Amino acid sequence: MKNQRPKQSSIMYQLMNYERNRTLLEQIPHIRYLDMAIVFYYWKKEDDVMEGAYLISREEMKFWNYNLEDLERAAAYNTPRRLPVTFQPMEELIRELLGEETVQREDAEKPWLPMYILTNQEKLFGASVMLYPQVLWAVSQSLQDDLYVLPSSIHECIIVPFSVKCSQKELQEIVTDINKTQVPEEEILSDRVFIYHKKGDYIGF
Repeated sequence: MKNQRPKQSSIMYQLMNYERNRTLLEQIPHIRYLDMAIVFYYWKKEDDVMEGAYLISREEMKFWNYNLEDLERAAAYNTPRRLPVTFQPMEELIRELLGEETVQREDAEKPWLPMYILTNQEKLFGASVMLYPQVLWAVSQSLQDDLYVLPSSIHECIIVPFSVKCSQKELQEIVTDINKTQVPEEEILSDRVFIYHKKGDYIGF
């Protein structure tokens, strides 16, 4: 990659955990975001077949005569357009994966906690959709509520309406359990639960 300057139209961003990737982040351009880091990669896709996603290093950025602002500007434009948002109830996704009869049989007596999956169409680095302009605002307007944002991996977030009868501590336990039992180490995004406030349009802890 070092000898081939990528087109700005192929530069994208993703989120990764800051503390778990401190050594890597010393070598790559990044922007702090909450307890995460926004990093940049070169998206190579030919004839609708993905060939690779390559993290951009500081050395490559300098060699290509880009700066951090160039990467941020290009990625902010490209990522939402090339990787559009998808948003669906978790129950719907589980039914798609397991089948209607299986879900009805296994969970007939279990009430569903209203959870939604927020990712992109490729389901690759999909947690970064929380950075897309007005995405969280649009979700909060759709649900008519503030939002708990559970970073379940670098590939997706779980959205829970703020008014559900579930405490932030209980949701924190869900994130911790998912990270320990279901997510590969390199795909863990955060151990925190974020809150998105539609009044003011901001996200925090």
